[in-house]
Amino acid sequence: MTAVRRALHAWAGGLPRTFWSLWAGTLVNRIGTFVEPFLALYLTQARDLSAGRAGVIVALVGGGSVISQPLGGALTDRVGRRPTLVGGMVASGLAIAALGFARSLWAIALCTLLVGIVGDLYRPASQATIADVVAIEDRRRASGLLFWAVNLGFSVAALGGGLLAAHGYGLLFALDAITCCGYAFVVWRTIPETRPPEAAQHRAGGGPGYRVVLRDRLAVAFCGINFAVMLAYGTIYTILPLAMAAHGHGADQYGLVIAVNGLAIVLLQPLLTPWLLRMTPAGNVGGGALLMALAMGIIAVSDALGGYVVAILVVTLGEIANATASGGLIAEIAPPALRGRYAGAFGLTFGAAFFVTPLVGGVLLGDGSSPVPWVVAAGVAVASAAAMFALSGAVEARRAAAAATATAVA
Repeated sequence: MTAVRRALHAWAGGLPRTFWSLWAGTLVNRIGTFVEPFLALYLTQARDLSAGRAGVIVALVGGGSVISQPLGGALTDRVGRRPTLVGGMVASGLAIAALGFARSLWAIALCTLLVGIVGDLYRPASQATIADVVAIEDRRRASGLLFWAVNLGFSVAALGGGLLAAHGYGLLFALDAITCCGYAFVVWRTIPETRPPEAAQHRAGGGPGYRVVLRDRLAVAFCGINFAVMLAYGTIYTILPLAMAAHGHGADQYGLVIAVNGLAIVLLQPLLTPWLLRMTPAGNVGGGALLMALAMGIIAVSDALGGYVVAILVVTLGEIANATASGGLIAEIAPPALRGRYAGAFGLTFGAAFFVTPLVGGVLLGDGSSPVPWVVAAGVAVASAAAMFALSGAVEARRAAAAATATAVA
């Protein structure tokens, strides 16, 4: 028992109360994340849209996120972490509810875009809050724990959502909206404002915040690599359900496959994290990208449920490796006054990838049986791994400088 306690403390011990409040709110929200993973199926089955039109509509979520995260990053630094978290989640709940009531094509498109615009406002605020309250040596561990909470909730949502979707989609929208507001309530009641005073200044480092980010070659390179990795990863939530449907697998089976992802993260991440934290961030991100490339290859030759499950397990290992490094690393790269904006720029890569993937992947997928999108995604993942390994020296130099600065301030 003592050994188990030591392992649990090494994984989750010593983190501040504010972090755990954020963790709990995230868990509440993700348990109700029903709409996003089933949106393509909802549009094709409940709204009778073609696969091509559904792909365009789904891409609007990513398109809105391209706006959402940079906007959220600026609000995080200028207005504050707490109001951005609360306002973003309430707006997200209202947008999801509106999408559930939309019926015409244009209303569905507009509400989907709105979901994308407001849905990720909270993410830069969440990452900046962690960087504000968690010591630099624990940030990667804290980001990993938040990632674990996301997937604990998502595994429940994916399995439950698949079962609920088989009986109609209305309840999915209602529960998703309610849990967004639940997250806002947790933040409002339990999380104080953590923004450093200098973050309120619109001009930092000699120019507007995002201009500073764009001049930071290391940050731009890392964001570009993450964009490439997410292009491959995004296929799981955008075109995989369409490919599975083409091979005779329904919404409940897709829900089961996706639930494997969350469940495997819940079970495996606590075991893998101590080992992964001994690796460099480049090793985590690059190795994770190679695993995702392998998973894309498995999907390319699969049409049975077992093949998809194996592919998701491999994707999961890559996702755990990537998440162990990426969130904490962007916080180490960022100066304290610009943590929100750096997180917003990093988050933009997710939205951009989820915007591009259904548009390009849907075309390459054809009738659902083509292996082309999976082969392309595998190639992109391999290239991103090579780029991350090449960037390793610069990353380690920046991390050492950030640690030295934090020690000097303390």
